[in-house]
Amino acid sequence: MKILAISNVFPPGFIGGYELGAFEILNDLSHKGHSVRVLTTNYFGDPLANGEIDVNRCLDCSVFSHLPRERDFIRECYYNHLNIGIISSEIKKYNPDVVLCFNLYGLGPVGILKFLEFIKVPYVVYLMDNFFAGINANPYLSNLFNKYFGSLAFLKHSFVISMSTRLSEEVGSTINSKLENVTYVPGWVDISTFKKSKINLSEENFRKFVFSSRIAEHKGVSILLEAVKKLRDLGYKNFIVDVFGNGDVSNLINRILNENLIDHIHYMGCLPKDAMKDMLTNYDALVFPTWEKEPFGFIVTEAATAGALPILTAGTGASEWFIHERDSLKIQRTPESLATAMRFVMEMDTQDLIKFRRRTFKESRRTFSSSNWFSVIESTLERCTEKREFSLNNVFLKQVEASFMNLARISKLYKPF
Repeated sequence: MKILAISNVFPPGFIGGYELGAFEILNDLSHKGHSVRVLTTNYFGDPLANGEIDVNRCLDCSVFSHLPRERDFIRECYYNHLNIGIISSEIKKYNPDVVLCFNLYGLGPVGILKFLEFIKVPYVVYLMDNFFAGINANPYLSNLFNKYFGSLAFLKHSFVISMSTRLSEEVGSTINSKLENVTYVPGWVDISTFKKSKINLSEENFRKFVFSSRIAEHKGVSILLEAVKKLRDLGYKNFIVDVFGNGDVSNLINRILNENLIDHIHYMGCLPKDAMKDMLTNYDALVFPTWEKEPFGFIVTEAATAGALPILTAGTGASEWFIHERDSLKIQRTPESLATAMRFVMEMDTQDLIKFRRRTFKESRRTFSSSNWFSVIESTLERCTEKREFSLNNVFLKQVEASFMNLARISKLYKPF
């Protein structure tokens, strides 16, 4: 297959798991003999090429936040004339069998998908986050766009890959149309990159926890600190929580010092992904009290396949793929619930904990192996290409371009308060 991929960011620069996931998928497809070309931005000033994949960093994207600024609303959420032109030109030159859409936020995602639908090019939308978030922030412009171009109901039958039902349902709610043609693919793990093939055994009378994520409030940093304070105040001394990640590190360290938690919480810096995966084998459990809107969280499957028992918020994308008290502990997003789960691990007989971790280790490696799920992704792309019927004649392209230009002209009539 000839695959044209679109993403607002593409490694080596990255913001989170979405970009890294896209990179791993496209590398796998390239290694299997498929032709892969990527359209992305040069947001991080990265080189124009990246390894075996043909990367063109030509797209325009000025913002990656899901909270659009009023003056950029049309360009960020709906339509970016420059990007439509680039994608149109690339499709004419490359003639792909399928277009694979990753994170389109900030690129004018609605316009891009409308354009692909108009020209009937086969496309797959890969959801690792809700990049439609924000499109309803301005009802006036949303209604204006829908008036001239129709709703996003066409996505109802589009090929979609999603990491969880929670995410696909959230997207369906955002676009006011339930997604019905969804293939579910969880956060995978490349087992072959582990240097260690077994877990490190738990210590008697001491438990090691790990937090590995962005250091931010929505990831549950305050919940973790409060839970550790509760355990300390109850007299528990036989545990440590090592924290890895980038973000608001200075605030985290200040709070650890000010709240006298230095004996129980250590900030360990930020490790490359493969090094972090091996580091996880040293821990009894992962603590991940993230917000309920977490689309998935690759760290959960990485920890599980390393033998670190996931303690995670119930209702997140990843929680759909785990069973409470069989291969995980699911919690409510409160300090009390997290502290209770951590107490459960600390008070468990060491041999029982080792059995628990080994069961999680074995079942997760069987369930989340990337080799299995990359084949599912490949077959989804192949099924999509069976409907290949698009035509890119110049007359049709001019009609589409004129329609989008009309939207841009009308949108300028709107003056924000």
